[in-house]
Amino acid sequence: MARWATALILALCAAPVAAVGARGLGAGSALTAAVFVAAAVATYLLTRHRAPALDFAGARASTLTILWLLVAIAAVGELYRLSVFMDDPAGRFRPAFYPSDYYAPYSSLAACAHATDLAREGAPNIYDIDLYQGWKEPLAIAPFLLSPPSLLPVRAGQLASRDFLDLRRLWFAAEAVLLLIAVLALVN
Repeated sequence: MARWATALILALCAAPVAAVGARGLGAGSALTAAVFVAAAVATYLLTRHRAPALDFAGARASTLTILWLLVAIAAVGELYRLSVFMDDPAGRFRPAFYPSDYYAPYSSLAACAHATDLAREGAPNIYDIDLYQGWKEPLAIAPFLLSPPSLLPVRAGQLASRDFLDLRRLWFAAEAVLLLIAVLALVN
């Protein structure tokens, strides 16, 4: 039972990430839904025998199991909320609570994508703040302040899609997959 629950939680985490990644590659609604279901089923089947059991010892076993499940359900809910935001930043879901609406629309990925475009066009100084006035709807472009090698992963992502929102979806999916792999490596 405990391995089944753990595998189900992992499957529920993988599904929205796969769906956002599929949308980033230009998949339509039907294919995105199929990827969502396939990711959930595949993750469940791959992890149901390898997932760590929640076999806590002692009298606190049921309390720890219930706490773990509550935390896992909250994490799945947050991952779904974040997935919806990454898929549609103009929607009503926000990534976090900001102290002011001034900070909400800024995106450092938009800055990296814009800096990559400027570098490809031969701009003499990609750090010129005046070049970063504008929007990659619905997100404002923050000034680019990172080192030039930070543009390499963004450029690699632009090989899959030149559209900023698709790049954003792919970026999210890649980061989430790396995080899920790290979590799986830690629990095994």
